[in-house]
Amino acid sequence: MRKVNLLVQEGRLNIALAYARDRLRVRDSSVLHEKIAELLAANNLPEDAIPHYEKAIAASQRADEAIRIGVRYLLLLRARGQGERAAEVESQLRERWSGSPFLKLLQYARPGQQEMGA
Repeated sequence: MRKVNLLVQEGRLNIALAYARDRLRVRDSSVLHEKIAELLAANNLPEDAIPHYEKAIAASQRADEAIRIGVRYLLLLRARGQGERAAEVESQLRERWSGSPFLKLLQYARPGQQEMGA
């Protein structure tokens, strides 16, 4: 993951994406799916990012990770006018991680609420 992040910092998004996809063939992980989704979204390919966000959430073993990924995914869906799908995903996150204190982070999954520290 360090190499992907370094490539991104250097502005080499397409090379970072290719490298992350190659690593995914070797080792399936929620972190790689999340990074690929972010890179695709940054390259203005949100439809291609969607399955990677979904795989990242499904593969997450921790509430904090799944909900962090979920917030970004929900923002993408809502920005694309896919409110119904966003509501389904949010409901699934709430059900799977019920009782988690991290669920309150879902409040930032609404346009205009992106700053998690605000």
